[in-house]
Amino acid sequence: MRLRRSVLIPCIALVACLTACTPAQKAWFRQYVANYSIPTSVEPVMQCIKDHESGNYDEHSHPDGSTGAYQFEGSTWRTWFGRWRDAVEFRGSDYYLAYEAPPLIQDAVTAYTLTHGGAHNWDPAYGNDPCTVGLP
Repeated sequence: MRLRRSVLIPCIALVACLTACTPAQKAWFRQYVANYSIPTSVEPVMQCIKDHESGNYDEHSHPDGSTGAYQFEGSTWRTWFGRWRDAVEFRGSDYYLAYEAPPLIQDAVTAYTLTHGGAHNWDPAYGNDPCTVGLP
């Protein structure tokens, strides 16, 4: 199943993003938000991760190089952002690190990661968030 049918972004995130987006991105986000939302099953998991990680979309001072609200390591971010971008046919900017992406994109990539087998990136077995216990 393609992401556009399963991962949708709340309109509130769109409003926050629109001030920092190009006209093409704004048009894409409006269409995206009009048709899709984050599955309710991952919303609490995402909030839990943000609560245990930085919670700050602009965070980029972590010693291990993790950035953004969900503290993606650089290579992990690029992998999942690329998969999400291809799945939704995103035509906007590439973001080399998570904190460079608007909150809307960070949320979308995280939701995609959690719903497509990437929950292990926050695996409690490695001392990370307990939020993803039970997710594939």
